[in-house]
Amino acid sequence: MKRGDIQFTTAGTGVTHSEFNRGREWVHFLQIWAIPWKKGLPPRYARARFSDEGKRKGFVKLLSPLKGGVDATSAQEKAAEPTVPGTIAIHADFVMGAGIIEPGKKFEWVVGGQATEATKRKVYVHLPMTKGGRAKIRLDGREDDGVLSEGDGAFVDGVNAGDKLVVESVGDAEAEVVVLDTAWASSRRDRENIPMVPKTWVDPDEIVHHLQALHPRHAPSQVQGSAGSHLTAFSTLYASQRDIPKYRIPHDGAPADTVYEMLKDELDLDGRPNLNLASFVDTYLDDHAQRLMAENMPKNLADNDEYPAMLAISHRCVSILAHLWGVQKGEQAVGSPTVGSSEAVLLGGLAMKRRWQERRRAQGKDTLRPNILMGANAQVALLKFARYFDVEARVLPVSKESHYVLDPKRVRENVDENTIGVFVILGSTYTGHYEPVEEIGRVLDEMQKEKGIDVPIHVDAASGGFVAPFTHVGTAGRKWNFELPRVVSINTSGHKYGLVTPGLGWIVWRDQSFLSRDLVFQLDYLGGTEESYTLNFSRPGAHVVVQYYNLIHLGFSGYREVVENCLANARVLSQSLEATGWYTCVSGIHRRRDSDSGGDPSGNNEEDEDEDEDETSASYNPGLPVVSFRLSDAFRAKYPRVSQETISLLLRAREWIIPNYSLPPNENETEILR
Repeated sequence: MKRGDIQFTTAGTGVTHSEFNRGREWVHFLQIWAIPWKKGLPPRYARARFSDEGKRKGFVKLLSPLKGGVDATSAQEKAAEPTVPGTIAIHADFVMGAGIIEPGKKFEWVVGGQATEATKRKVYVHLPMTKGGRAKIRLDGREDDGVLSEGDGAFVDGVNAGDKLVVESVGDAEAEVVVLDTAWASSRRDRENIPMVPKTWVDPDEIVHHLQALHPRHAPSQVQGSAGSHLTAFSTLYASQRDIPKYRIPHDGAPADTVYEMLKDELDLDGRPNLNLASFVDTYLDDHAQRLMAENMPKNLADNDEYPAMLAISHRCVSILAHLWGVQKGEQAVGSPTVGSSEAVLLGGLAMKRRWQERRRAQGKDTLRPNILMGANAQVALLKFARYFDVEARVLPVSKESHYVLDPKRVRENVDENTIGVFVILGSTYTGHYEPVEEIGRVLDEMQKEKGIDVPIHVDAASGGFVAPFTHVGTAGRKWNFELPRVVSINTSGHKYGLVTPGLGWIVWRDQSFLSRDLVFQLDYLGGTEESYTLNFSRPGAHVVVQYYNLIHLGFSGYREVVENCLANARVLSQSLEATGWYTCVSGIHRRRDSDSGGDPSGNNEEDEDEDEDETSASYNPGLPVVSFRLSDAFRAKYPRVSQETISLLLRAREWIIPNYSLPPNENETEILR
């Protein structure tokens, strides 16, 4: 592609793409996504070039709706004839234009592009950053809020097809302008004629300072020095007469008790952690754990020579986890605490990439195009690894049939010689389901026999690493850990079901041979010689001490009691929700293992009676103690105007945090509360 080119792609069934600059100069391009009329469009490409000469004469239309419309036949889809000749056809009520406007000149854009019957429109005008900041435009002659600089964009609401929008170039360089013109999305507000409340924004600090200037008695005091006699934190000048700067360090300090009270008051605006049911993160420490945390807070985990006892405790935790996760006899497991599972995932992926690179170089092959597989339900840390370390992320669609987790069949279809590994998740963030590690390992074993491709597995057990080993059901007899030779590394979050407060993760490799020596640094400037293979260097060590305290204090049976109680509570809540008839649970831990209803039944589990007092998770489907649910089909049919998001908002008004969001791509028309 060169300047002026447009490539249009339908991607309804999912398409992987990337951009590569083959020249020596920086390339500026725009990537624009639009929602099509319907799902499942087969991937098709269209390309066209629009000259600068034409764009200097006026706005040039680039895309216009498919002439066949929403109900286009397959033949019309294939022909891809646009409503406006000479444009690229798009499967949406969407018109795109572009123009290059010389300083002092004006272009007119006819709303709707004379290509649509939809009257009510919304137009977005964008000025790309192509002239080093010298280009500016003015919309419809507006002086105050209508001038855009390079990189700016503006939505124009309340316009109809046929209206004219004037764009004037008012900078020192010609302005390259892009116009996106689309039908106004119908909403409940529009259908029911609910009046629109004007959206306004004020700066409270600016108002206060203005009033202080009008009334000097209330103006900020200029008294120097932080000392001063005061009875309470609220009787100082800072209580009403003197400002504490928010974004710049003050010249003089303030009394400690005053600063403490002000910060405490401001932080009272945060939610209450014990009402935050959206988070997997632990919010409780017993008194002894809190004492250990406070006593060891100054210790730096990176300073091994200074804190050898803490280092020894860290090694013990790694050993405990390795044995808990089935490390095999003769293997020398190695691992480290991290700042959460995100760092641990990055390290696990990096180790797989480095081993792949070393193997490819030994074979005399290139290492230019590594890729890694994961499900569309992957947590953002897995995607970060791919983006930060230049690895193609092959994000595989999930489905209701796969319980919204990675499907082994799709793994087979996407593995090749450049695949460095597969991220398999033990406990999906969306629904709590475990991904089938053993089945995926079996697929990779078969691929190695057939094609000689050796692809390892990293298990992201951020939540499940401290759940599956302790529950009676485990993973329902399916292997997931180092008992599978294909699994080379596992991570978990100590600050989730490990019962430590935020700031601790763990990464363990089954044997030191799976951690390339190229990733291990030897340091001697802190005293003795030590090794480092984490992304963070200095980090708190108190969390490691609390983790070891929990492991020893609770033991296996104690952790089992905790997670079994969590699962029992989740089952009761799930069954209670479905008993109302209003909700359907998408998670499955409340369904008995002989149930065929899967992850999203059409009705309630009426055969599930109240749990026996001694009943355990062994009778139920494995998974995290997560309750994901949605409004039932029957409820939606009876009350079509009730928005599921409203439930989340009403709960939040009572300080409960339960998010409402879409399932992963390909299933994102279904929203869940979790």
